[in-house]
Amino acid sequence: MATSWLSLTILPWVPITKTQSEQFMQWTTKGAWFGISFLVIFWLTIRLVGPALGWWTVD
Repeated sequence: MATSWLSLTILPWVPITKTQSEQFMQWTTKGAWFGISFLVIFWLTIRLVGPALGWWTVD
């Protein structure tokens, strides 16, 4: 019986298949980009938007 290379485990003692590892990488990459985007928007709000609208002053 032939097995697909995607169903093979990465290491014999790690019960994770290559497909599962690729799915994990896709989710974590999306999560990282979401976090980076949130950080940029948060920084722009603190540094530019807030002072421009008079919410607070930046010295």
